[in-house]
Amino acid sequence: MKEKPSLELKRLRESLNKAVKEFNRIFGKDVSDTSLEKSISGNIDSVCLDLLLMEYLRWKTIMIKEALKCNDFSHMLELDHTKCSIGQFILDFTPPDETSKRLIEEIARIHEKLHSEFRKLSEDLKSGQVDCEDVKKRLKQRLFPLLNELVDLLTDLSNHLEKLEAER
Repeated sequence: MKEKPSLELKRLRESLNKAVKEFNRIFGKDVSDTSLEKSISGNIDSVCLDLLLMEYLRWKTIMIKEALKCNDFSHMLELDHTKCSIGQFILDFTPPDETSKRLIEEIARIHEKLHSEFRKLSEDLKSGQVDCEDVKKRLKQRLFPLLNELVDLLTDLSNHLEKLEAER
């Protein structure tokens, strides 16, 4: 039997909270700290990218939850894709090699597309052009694939950077 999205989201939130607590314990950093955006500028390493990824997963959970409830989530959405944490990361990141360059270009493409899709959904919700079934359909068909692809690409980049760091 397929679980309700709310149960899946609850489990995801619990897993993320455990991961954040463990990360904070091990590295002595607070993921929820607003200094995240400051910490990702300059010298980017795999740990910093992992922090960014955890923050993104937290945001993803909140956005999905609000969208599934058909709530207006526009106040949680940075409309300019260059001003959110991932957007700042993309602008600040200097790829150390061709693999990193290819990954960051793909991350930028997916990230911009994701912002565009969430912006359209938010506008349609506010104007009443979609109902809850339409929202769920859009989430499943358009947004979930983009959200998951972005997680995969960020993870690939983090793993690649970690490999490069080990070689130094």
